[in-house]
Amino acid sequence: TSALGMLPLAIASGAGNEILQPLAIVVLGGLFTSTALTLLVIPAIYAKFGRHLIPKQKSSGFIGLDASIRTISASESSRNKVAKQT
Repeated sequence: TSALGMLPLAIASGAGNEILQPLAIVVLGGLFTSTALTLLVIPAIYAKFGRHLIPKQKSSGFIGLDASIRTISASESSRNKVAKQT
């Protein structure tokens, strides 16, 4: 909508338009450039190089979690054994 509002100012000719017309052209160029970058260039770059942004998961990270779960379950089972004995 901003581009449509600037379009008449960019193509108009008349008194006083010598100052506003270059400004309107620059604003329209910025709007079109940012739209093209957002919709075309950035997704293409992300599709090409996005796999390098995601860290690779190592098995050591899951071993630590797995060891924590085993420790918790072992302590629960020992509590259950103590509770059964009493």
